[in-house]
Amino acid sequence: MEMVNATAGLRGNFPPSSGLILTDDLNPSFAHNEDRVPYTREKRAHSVGYIAAVEFNSTGNHQYTGLFEGAPYGVVRLSSSFQQSPSGIGPGLAVKLFRDGMPSVNLFGLIGLDGQPGGNFFEFNLSNHIPDDERPPDDPLIKKFESTALPANMLGLSEVAVVSTNGTAVPPGDVKYPFQLIFQPDEMWRTAFSSVSAGTDLLVSFSQIPSGSVLYQVLAVSEPNAAPTHIGELVTKSAIMDTLFGDRFLFFQHECMERDLLENPDWAIAMSLNETLCPFLSTRR
Repeated sequence: MEMVNATAGLRGNFPPSSGLILTDDLNPSFAHNEDRVPYTREKRAHSVGYIAAVEFNSTGNHQYTGLFEGAPYGVVRLSSSFQQSPSGIGPGLAVKLFRDGMPSVNLFGLIGLDGQPGGNFFEFNLSNHIPDDERPPDDPLIKKFESTALPANMLGLSEVAVVSTNGTAVPPGDVKYPFQLIFQPDEMWRTAFSSVSAGTDLLVSFSQIPSGSVLYQVLAVSEPNAAPTHIGELVTKSAIMDTLFGDRFLFFQHECMERDLLENPDWAIAMSLNETLCPFLSTRR
């Protein structure tokens, strides 16, 4: 947060063409295990974001382990996946949770690839699983994502469950994590920003959210087709700010869904998945 604050009020830029991502190597998004970006170019998507210190407060009334039991130290980056305009925004979040003596873990939530027409960032739920039918299967962006990981519309959660915030490992036989997370915007913000137009700078809304605010209710889906249950809240511990450090240098590693499916074969069966492809399974355990 010292580095975030040092460049508060400054921002990165969206690339001149969204098509540049089609020529990029996406492998570092999964393979790079650090908090600083592994490349010198600007971020192709979510190029401008807004950061706050956060904590995840667990309800204590669920089976999930590791950081799902509570994580007092983290940061959230709220951003639009594409440059906002009067025609819409693409809300997404990335959460980095810290663990003593070892790399951080990261969570993601997205509305979908194509965003929404309105300007209320908190209008819709976000999830680490997004719809797989927004675009045709031969869409170039879909094919690009599928060349790196399958299922391309899902990110895994297993790494979050294996170690607590103080670095204590959960015994392998006790590790529990959900199939899916849903980030449900707190009703206060969903209502407060209901009339915000899509062309309004996101910081106009974010600057009204004080430290100590519940941003999202966190819901977990235990297995495919199960009903979501409330497991905690994502709470701010600072103001939400734009920062050049967050746009240029802060990195959030993606977790392949493959490990989750390999450890829970019934999930793959329920989803009618016969194969997955992700050469960058984390070796941190």
